[in-house]
Amino acid sequence: ATELDALTARAAGADAVVVGADSDSWDAIAKHARTTRMVALATVSDRASAELCAKVMARGAYLPVETIAEMRPLLSVLGSVRVLAHLPSADETMLRALRGMVDAVIVESDLYLSTSFESLREELEA
Repeated sequence: ATELDALTARAAGADAVVVGADSDSWDAIAKHARTTRMVALATVSDRASAELCAKVMARGAYLPVETIAEMRPLLSVLGSVRVLAHLPSADETMLRALRGMVDAVIVESDLYLSTSFESLREELEA
């Protein structure tokens, strides 16, 4: 995201913006996001970006990963940074496995719209 992207997202009602975790753009965009009362989430896709996320003390990390196994080593580097995971085709079993590992998960609409999603959400929040 750029500063303009963040401003456009805020105007549309977004509370967070996803920013690439590279040292060149992170500080400026994260600062701009905070001035608009948004949270900047650092994109973490490998160990280097996880280390940078922890170094700049990002308030949160966005992990677009394929599997839980791919996520584990990144989580150990991130420490107490809040984590938003995005795994393709996450199902109920995978969401249960992620409980306690991450703070939030982006789910696809087919799971969100399923008739059992509300009971699953209640189970995971308990």
